[in-house]
Amino acid sequence: MAGAAAGRKRRVGQASLSLTRFAGAKTSAYDKQRREQRDFALNAKKVNKFRRLKQRLLREGKLQPPSAPEQVRAPLPRPGPRLLAVTSVGA
Repeated sequence: MAGAAAGRKRRVGQASLSLTRFAGAKTSAYDKQRREQRDFALNAKKVNKFRRLKQRLLREGKLQPPSAPEQVRAPLPRPGPRLLAVTSVGA
């Protein structure tokens, strides 16, 4: 019996959990909004680092400056709705 009691932890000074601790024990620590903000900040950091690297390589002459964009082709017209031939029945 001493072995079973030795494996358990006892709270000193309290017999039971308070209601606030009991309510907080079942809540999740995962916050999707905070996670998205963190991901956004990390991505912004990577983009800024890439831009600084690109500027530095341009200054050092190790990277060619981007050429002027070629004339962009006009997008093809989208086909409209197809009209079905309507025939009168029994005429």
